[in-house]
Parts: sequence; structure tokens; C-alpha cells
Amino acid sequence: MYDGIFTKRESILAVKYVDPKQPTMKIQKLSVYPIRFAEAGIEDALRDRGNKFWSCRKPNYVTYTGTDYTREQVYVSAICCYLETMLIIHTWRAGYDL
Repeated sequence: MYDGIFTKRESILAVKYVDPKQPTMKIQKLSVYPIRFAEAGIEDALRDRGNKFWSCRKPNYVTYTGTDYTREQVYVSAICCYLETMLIIHTWRAGYDL
């Protein structure tokens, strides 16, 4: 979860074995696995997502073209994305003090 501070952090991730009765399984069935075992395109998609997130650390114009969750309404929009401001707005809306 983003806490308003851009830093590199290391984490220890727990890997839960899905079915101890099954002696073998696909590594992709684990909750966490090395990127080298991911399907084609996953690493690029994650890097693109991270780059987009990183670009929002300072004011940045972001565009969206696509449908809403019902896939009935098409949107074309552009906004200025700045995560520090979004954090303030959404914390205030949720009723929390900063």
C-alpha cells in the first residue's frame, strides 16, 4: 500500500504451499514466485504499471480511454495526477485527520 512516500523497500514474503498432499505443482500456483516464471508479458505489464505510478510522484497529466465497469459507457478523459494531493483528498473524504 502506498503511504505517501516514494522509497525502495525490501520485504520478506511468505509463500504458502497450496496443497501439502500434492507433491508437485506449477510454480505459478504459489502466492508469490520469481518473475522469470511468469507468463509472457507479465513483467512488461508490471514495469509499465510501476512507471505510470512513479510518474505520478510529481504533477503529471494522465489520460484514460476505455469503458466503465459495466462496459456500457466509454470515457475519454485527461486529468492532472498528483499522488500527494490525492492522498489528502481521500484521507479527508474518509474522515481521517492528517
